[in-house]
Amino acid sequence: MERPPPSTEIRILEQKGFVGHRTLGGNNQYYPLVSKSDYSGRMLGRLMNNYFGGSYRQLVSFFMEDKGIRKEDLDALANIIEEKLKEVQQR
Repeated sequence: MERPPPSTEIRILEQKGFVGHRTLGGNNQYYPLVSKSDYSGRMLGRLMNNYFGGSYRQLVSFFMEDKGIRKEDLDALANIIEEKLKEVQQR
């Protein structure tokens, strides 16, 4: 499948509110309207909803079972989960 030209991709991003532009000397200069963090959060949310039914458990299970997650990553995730549990319990 052939990719659309960059101008088409930028126009779609502009229509969706991710980028804006200003015209300088007959050329368009494009700039972001959302931060990388916000964009990443939106895309992860769409991935979660579209492929994992909004379930973090299904997302993590997928990577653990199908992708062979390493022990170091499991240890790091366990630490993150423990810290989040402490935060939730203190509320």
